[in-house]
Order: sequence, then C-alpha cells, then structure tokens
Amino acid sequence: MAAPHLATGAYGEKLAVRELRDAGLQILATNYRVEGLGEIDIIALDGCTLCFVEVKTRQKSERSRPGDAIGGEKRQRVTRTARHWLARAGIPAALIRFDSVEVRLGKAFWQHQVLHSPASWDQLGIANSR
Repeated sequence: MAAPHLATGAYGEKLAVRELRDAGLQILATNYRVEGLGEIDIIALDGCTLCFVEVKTRQKSERSRPGDAIGGEKRQRVTRTARHWLARAGIPAALIRFDSVEVRLGKAFWQHQVLHSPASWDQLGIANSR
C-alpha cells in the first residue's frame, strides 16, 4: 500500500488530468521519469503547444498554496526532464510551455478545487508572476 502522501499526490494527478482534458488538452504521458534527472507529472498537447505540467496537491485545511511547493529547484528539474523528453522524441522546443495545476482537496469530492495555471514558468525555470 502506498504512503498517504503518495496516494494523495496520485489522486491529485488524476483530478488534474480530468481538468486538463475538460479544458481540451490531449494527454500524451503521465509520470514521465528519468533516473537522476527528474519527473514530469503530465505531458499534454494544447493545440500546437506542448505542455509540461507539474501537479501539487494539498488538503484544503493546509494554509499554504500547493503551488508554493514548486520552487526553483523543482522547476529546473522539470525543465531539464522536458528537454530530455523533447530530444528523445525528436521534437524542437519552439512551442512548449510549463504549466502547474494546484489541487486542494476538500472533505468531500465536490469540495475539491483544481486550478490550472498555464505558463507558470519559462524555459529557464524562472517563475512567471501570478
């Protein structure tokens, strides 16, 4: 059985996939990992733009925003892993963006909040203002 925080994260990622699909994005991959490099929670296509998405999930009772946990080091790891994915797929990096999805879990499923923030940071790993 998975640790509680891993189960919470996996559930948040499922909610994020649903949110992105409902918004018209095509999901290409989930949980793409490269040992020693990093992980990308979701890789999706939004029209002609390839999106690398980091998902953070927290309980609503927690005071901090889930997205606050996506610091500079995490953005850099996701960015490096995205470059690896692009090189492996043979896709130029011209039309890409880095998104985040914040999931706040309520006590009941109808109380959950899912917030998709396109272009949360740039290709250098620098956060865009919210």
